[in-house]
Amino acid sequence: MPYSVPEDFFAELQESIAADAKREIATARRKLRLRWLSAGMAAVAAVFAVVVATHVDFGQKERLNVEFSAVEDAFCELSADDQAYLLDVYQTDVFMNE
Repeated sequence: MPYSVPEDFFAELQESIAADAKREIATARRKLRLRWLSAGMAAVAAVFAVVVATHVDFGQKERLNVEFSAVEDAFCELSADDQAYLLDVYQTDVFMNE
């Protein structure tokens, strides 16, 4: 044969390749485990956010129970300029007039 290799070259090559493969598999498993852990934590955070958002009323119940007479009384206590300003804003509001 025109080529020669050191003794036990192929055995060492096989062991080296097997060791590299084991390291790559272990690294891939760690990365996959980290991804699952991150996804799990994100899912827990999303569920927590939904639970908090659906169970917190932010005081809306109290605001909705205000009667129109209270709003009218508050409007009557404003100065004429303030009343005119509020009426103008209400009439030109893009979202109110859709």
